[in-house]
Parts: sequence; structure tokens; C-alpha cells
Amino acid sequence: MRLAFAVAAHLDPEVLLIDEVLAVGDAAFQKKCLGKMSEVAGSGRTIIFVSHNMGAIKGLCSRAVWLDGGEMRADGPVDDVVQQYLVASTEDGEWQTELAERTDRVGDGSLHFTGLQLRAASGEPWVSAVAGEPIEFVISYELNTKNLQSATITLWLRDAFTKGILKLSTDLTGQDFSSLPSKGQIVCRVPRFPLREGRYYIDLGANINGVKAERVLRASVLEVINGDFYITGRVPGHANDGDFLCDHFWALEES
Repeated sequence: MRLAFAVAAHLDPEVLLIDEVLAVGDAAFQKKCLGKMSEVAGSGRTIIFVSHNMGAIKGLCSRAVWLDGGEMRADGPVDDVVQQYLVASTEDGEWQTELAERTDRVGDGSLHFTGLQLRAASGEPWVSAVAGEPIEFVISYELNTKNLQSATITLWLRDAFTKGILKLSTDLTGQDFSSLPSKGQIVCRVPRFPLREGRYYIDLGANINGVKAERVLRASVLEVINGDFYITGRVPGHANDGDFLCDHFWALEES
């Protein structure tokens, strides 16, 4: 994919067809792709950009066509079409299907996710997260291999435009599993949930022995409500104040 894009982009074509190029590669590669596509579009040539990355589509395109099952659902200004897509995804998206019944999972099947629940530190089930409060993500799974050396479990939180907001992973904390029962639950504990009020979408992933075993996009939706994160009763009040809440302290130092 990297080589194909590099060759196509440097041939100076009148029409450049890009199909899910942002689904592969690291952040640096994706940044180069977007930069090159912007350069091509700015020179007056045509780009047909196929993607599920709503943020990239809005940043690059002026017109969008939404295809669903081979049929056109919408065609028009990019902001209008993206909004229609997001509303429909929220109303009848795959994440509303029980996780065990999802058929759009990707991987070699050596591990399957079968459930995802939110839980308070007290053990009570929650339907929403509260900013500043502890929360647990309880992930149910089935292991379909006896040759387990390492299991990496990852949970991503994304916004409506599929932009990554937060990554929680056993790899980051150095807690990959060297053994697992054939069925069970894996719990990710967050002592103080750091995101402000809003709706976020949960992706789940598992690697077994370094190989992709399972990916489920929009495995669930997470509603976050404001809490007293700063113990002042105050919260950021504007959309451009950012998504993260962070402990911080101010002090005056004499020069």
C-alpha cells in the first residue's frame, strides 16, 4: 500500500483514486498521505478519496458521496453528508448489536470478544462514565488457541469522526498476559476517568503471540457525563477547550 500510493501520487495524474490508504501505516505515513493529497487537490486535479475516517474526509474534501451496501445514500456538501452518516451510524450502527453476535470482526479468530460492560469501582454496573470517577471496562472473551505465549488487549476511545482520543493497552502498561483461561473476563481499571462530557466510541483489539487475533470497531458506545474532576464544581465550558481533564496546580514563584 505504501509503495502503491507513493508511485501513484508522484505520477501527477489528473484523477487520483485513493481507497482506505489511511487504514494502514503509522501516523507519519498517514500525515504524508494527507499532505500529498492536499497538494494534489490544491493544484486543481481531482481526488476520489474512499475512507471511513470522517475527520480526514472533512479536512480534505468539499463534496462527499455516502455509499451503503452498493447504494448511494447521500451526495452533497461534505459537512452535510458526514452529519447524515454519523446520525445513521448512531441510530442503527453495528455497535448496537450484541458483541458476541458481531460479524464484522477482523483477525485470525484465536481470541473472540464476547461482551463489554462498564463497572464502578464498587462493582456496580454503570451505563455511563463520570469524569473524575473510577471506572472499570470488563471485557469478556473466548480463547481459541492452546498455543498462547502472549496476549495483548487494547481498548481505544474515539470520537464520532473516528479520531483516536485515548488508548488503553496491556502493552503500554507492560501487562500482557502469558496465560489465559479458555473463557473469562479481563478488566481495565481507570482510577480517574479523564475525558469531559460527551459521546465516545469503543474499539477493541487483541493480538495473540504478536498476530492480530481480533479487531472490533465501535464495539460499544460510551456516554460520559460531567463530574467534579477538579473538586471545584467547575468544568471546561467550551467545545474548543479540549477533551482531556488533567490534574494541575498553580503557584507563584518570586523572581
